[in-house]
Amino acid sequence: MAAIPVADTCLLELRQVLFGQKIENTFGFRLDGGFGTMEMTGLMNDMLLWWTTELAPWLSADISLRELVCTDLSTITGPSVAQAAPVPNPDGGVGFGSLPGNCALCVSFRTNLRGRSYRGRNFVAGLPETEVTGNTVATATVNGIQDAYQAIPASISSFPFEHTVISRFTAGAPRVAGASTPVTSYVVVDPFVDSQRRRLTGRGL
Repeated sequence: MAAIPVADTCLLELRQVLFGQKIENTFGFRLDGGFGTMEMTGLMNDMLLWWTTELAPWLSADISLRELVCTDLSTITGPSVAQAAPVPNPDGGVGFGSLPGNCALCVSFRTNLRGRSYRGRNFVAGLPETEVTGNTVATATVNGIQDAYQAIPASISSFPFEHTVISRFTAGAPRVAGASTPVTSYVVVDPFVDSQRRRLTGRGL
C-alpha cells in the first residue's frame, strides 16, 4: 500500500534500550508550514530534555535513551533526521532494577474528538521493581509519569509545535490524507501493569 501523507506533521521516535532490547515510544507533532531540518532538530532537542528531566526520574536506571529520530510525514520523500543521545546515554533516575521489558504503564493521549482515530498512547517501560506491588504500580509513580506527559506541551518550546494523534485509517480503510489532531490531555487510565510481548529480549525491533 502506498504511503499516506500527513500534512505539516512529523513522527518522532524515542529509541531506548532495556536489558539489551530496543524499545520505542512514538509521538506525532504538527507545525504550521511544515518541518525542515532545523525544526526537526529543535524538536528532538526539546524531547531529549523532556525525557531526561521529566520522564527519566520515574524510571529504573536499567533503561537508557540511545537515539531520537524525526521523520517528515507530509510527503513520501520527506526528510528524516537522527540524533544520538549524549554519551554515556542518559538512564532512568531510580537506582533499582526494572521489571522485565514487556512490563509497561499505558499513558493515553486524548483529543477533543471521539473514536479510535483520535486517541493515541505510549507504553512506558523501565518501571522500577520497587514501585510495583503485584500488578499495581505505586500511586506516586503513576502520578509522576502522568505529570511528565502533561509537561510535554510546555517542553516543546523551540518552535510552536503541537503534539498530535496521527490517523491514516478510518473505519478500517486508508485515508486519502492522514489526520493530525491536537492532543488535549494525558491520562493513565489505571495503575495496572500492561504487557508488550515484543519488548522481551530477542523479539521485536
